Amino acid sequence: MNIQIVTSVLSMSGFLVDSAMDGRQALPKIEEFSPDAVLLDLLMPGRDGFELCRLIRVNPRLARISIIIVTGIQDLEARQRGLGCGATDFVLKPWKPEDLVLRVRNAVQLKRAAENLDFAYREIDRLREEVNGLHQRCEASDESMSLPA
Repeated sequence: MNIQIVTSVLSMSGFLVDSAMDGRQALPKIEEFSPDAVLLDLLMPGRDGFELCRLIRVNPRLARISIIIVTGIQDLEARQRGLGCGATDFVLKPWKPEDLVLRVRNAVQLKRAAENLDFAYREIDRLREEVNGLHQRCEASDESMSLPA
């Protein structure tokens, strides 16, 4: 029922949402679709949220995904452990729809900003290689052009 409520709230706010019934179903879906954000509970059947969070973080293709833990566990140790596993944010139940939407929106923006930064660095590296290639060709051209004695 919680999955249906979260899905409904986020869908009505314009997010494209998919869900899984447990932690084992979630990972293949995440690997297939590579979403901007994943919401997970710490207590899920099959695979708990801590393990799923770790599995997402060790996969280089998924490492930039924002992970929001949505749970009723109020324990500070659980929160620290979740954030230590790589969660981006932590939302305690009961949550307010507008709060959840804002946190998901921020998580999506964070992931997209990280992707844009990665793209910019790759572009800088590409341009640096291009400039080095041009520089080498110019040097080779200068060496091959000798003035008559």
